[in-house]
Amino acid sequence: MDKLPPTEEPLIPRLLASNALRANLSKHMTLNQMADTKASMIMTAASLVITITLAQFQTLSLVTILLLLATGILAIIFSIFAIIPPLHAKGRTNLFYFRSFAEIGEEEFIASFKQTIADRDKLYDAYHID
Repeated sequence: MDKLPPTEEPLIPRLLASNALRANLSKHMTLNQMADTKASMIMTAASLVITITLAQFQTLSLVTILLLLATGILAIIFSIFAIIPPLHAKGRTNLFYFRSFAEIGEEEFIASFKQTIADRDKLYDAYHID
Protein backbone atom coordinates (compact mmCIF):
# COMPACT_ATOMS: atom_id res chain seq x y z
CA MET A 1 0.00 0.00 0.00
CA ASP A 2 2.21 2.69 -1.28
CA LYS A 3 0.88 6.13 -0.70
CA LEU A 4 1.46 8.53 -3.52
CA PRO A 5 2.70 11.95 -2.51
CA PRO A 6 0.11 14.69 -2.97
CA THR A 7 0.47 16.40 -6.27
CA GLU A 8 1.79 19.88 -5.92
CA GLU A 9 0.80 22.82 -8.03
CA PRO A 10 3.29 23.72 -10.73
CA LEU A 11 5.71 26.43 -9.67
CA ILE A 12 4.88 28.94 -12.43
CA PRO A 13 1.17 29.48 -11.52
CA ARG A 14 2.11 29.88 -7.86
CA LEU A 15 4.74 32.48 -8.75
CA LEU A 16 2.33 34.27 -11.06
CA ALA A 17 -0.32 34.35 -8.34
CA SER A 18 2.16 35.62 -5.78
CA ASN A 19 3.43 38.32 -8.12
CA ALA A 20 -0.14 39.24 -9.08
CA LEU A 21 -1.17 39.74 -5.48
CA ARG A 22 1.99 41.67 -4.63
CA ALA A 23 1.71 43.95 -7.64
CA ASN A 24 -1.98 44.50 -7.04
CA LEU A 25 -1.45 45.42 -3.40
CA SER A 26 1.33 47.83 -4.31
CA LYS A 27 -0.75 49.45 -7.05
CA HIS A 28 -3.77 49.94 -4.81
CA MET A 29 -1.71 51.30 -1.94
CA THR A 30 -0.09 53.86 -4.25
CA LEU A 31 -3.39 54.89 -5.82
CA ASN A 32 -5.09 55.19 -2.43
CA GLN A 33 -2.23 57.26 -1.07
CA MET A 34 -2.37 59.61 -4.06
CA ALA A 35 -6.14 60.03 -3.76
CA ASP A 36 -5.91 60.66 -0.01
CA THR A 37 -3.18 63.26 -0.48
CA LYS A 38 -5.09 65.12 -3.17
CA ALA A 39 -8.32 65.04 -1.16
CA SER A 40 -6.49 66.29 1.91
CA MET A 41 -5.01 69.24 0.00
CA ILE A 42 -8.40 70.16 -1.48
CA MET A 43 -10.09 69.93 1.92
CA THR A 44 -7.43 72.11 3.52
CA ALA A 45 -7.66 74.77 0.81
CA ALA A 46 -11.48 74.73 0.88
CA SER A 47 -11.51 74.97 4.67
CA LEU A 48 -9.19 77.98 4.50
CA VAL A 49 -11.47 79.66 1.95
CA ILE A 50 -14.49 79.06 4.19
CA THR A 51 -12.66 80.30 7.29
CA ILE A 52 -11.40 83.47 5.59
CA THR A 53 -14.83 84.10 4.08
CA LEU A 54 -16.52 83.82 7.46
CA ALA A 55 -13.86 86.02 9.06
CA GLN A 56 -14.50 88.72 6.43
CA PHE A 57 -18.28 88.48 6.78
CA GLN A 58 -18.68 92.18 7.59
CA THR A 59 -16.60 93.48 4.68
CA LEU A 60 -17.70 91.26 1.79
CA SER A 61 -20.97 91.43 -0.11
CA LEU A 62 -23.58 88.76 0.43
CA VAL A 63 -23.18 87.39 -3.12
CA THR A 64 -19.42 87.01 -2.65
CA ILE A 65 -19.86 85.29 0.70
CA LEU A 66 -22.44 82.85 -0.66
CA LEU A 67 -20.33 82.11 -3.73
CA LEU A 68 -17.17 81.42 -1.71
CA LEU A 69 -19.03 79.33 0.88
CA ALA A 70 -20.80 77.27 -1.78
CA THR A 71 -17.54 76.73 -3.65
CA GLY A 72 -15.72 75.68 -0.48
CA ILE A 73 -18.46 73.29 0.59
CA LEU A 74 -18.69 71.74 -2.88
CA ALA A 75 -14.91 71.32 -2.98
CA ILE A 76 -15.01 69.48 0.35
CA ILE A 77 -17.87 67.24 -0.80
CA PHE A 78 -16.16 66.38 -4.10
CA SER A 79 -12.86 65.70 -2.37
CA ILE A 80 -14.67 63.15 -0.20
CA PHE A 81 -16.13 61.58 -3.36
CA ALA A 82 -12.63 61.46 -4.84
CA ILE A 83 -11.38 59.04 -2.19
CA ILE A 84 -14.39 56.73 -2.55
CA PRO A 85 -13.76 54.27 -5.38
CA PRO A 86 -16.32 54.43 -8.18
CA LEU A 87 -18.79 51.67 -8.90
CA HIS A 88 -18.05 49.85 -12.11
CA ALA A 89 -21.09 49.22 -14.25
CA LYS A 90 -19.28 47.21 -16.89
CA GLY A 91 -21.09 44.03 -15.92
CA ARG A 92 -17.92 42.09 -15.22
CA THR A 93 -15.92 41.47 -12.10
CA ASN A 94 -12.26 42.39 -11.91
CA LEU A 95 -10.67 40.24 -9.24
CA PHE A 96 -7.95 42.85 -8.69
CA TYR A 97 -10.24 45.77 -7.89
CA PHE A 98 -11.89 45.74 -4.46
CA ARG A 99 -15.09 47.56 -5.30
CA SER A 100 -15.65 45.22 -8.22
CA PHE A 101 -15.40 41.95 -6.28
CA ALA A 102 -16.78 43.10 -2.92
CA GLU A 103 -20.28 41.94 -3.79
CA ILE A 104 -19.44 38.33 -4.68
CA GLY A 105 -19.14 35.48 -2.20
CA GLU A 106 -15.86 34.07 -0.95
CA GLU A 107 -16.28 30.72 -2.71
CA GLU A 108 -17.05 32.41 -6.03
CA PHE A 109 -14.05 34.72 -5.61
CA ILE A 110 -11.71 31.82 -4.84
CA ALA A 111 -12.95 29.79 -7.81
CA SER A 112 -12.67 32.78 -10.16
CA PHE A 113 -9.22 33.68 -8.85
CA LYS A 114 -7.96 30.12 -9.35
CA GLN A 115 -9.25 30.19 -12.93
CA THR A 116 -7.59 33.54 -13.53
CA ILE A 117 -4.16 32.58 -12.20
CA ALA A 118 -4.21 29.25 -14.03
CA ASP A 119 -4.34 31.00 -17.41
CA ARG A 120 -1.54 33.47 -18.11
CA ASP A 121 -3.58 35.44 -20.67
CA LYS A 122 -6.51 35.85 -18.26
CA LEU A 123 -4.12 36.99 -15.57
CA TYR A 124 -2.53 39.67 -17.75
CA ASP A 125 -5.96 40.79 -19.01
CA ALA A 126 -7.16 41.19 -15.41
CA TYR A 127 -4.28 43.63 -14.76
CA HIS A 128 -5.33 45.83 -17.66
CA ILE A 129 -9.08 46.06 -17.05
CA ASP A 130 -9.05 48.83 -14.43
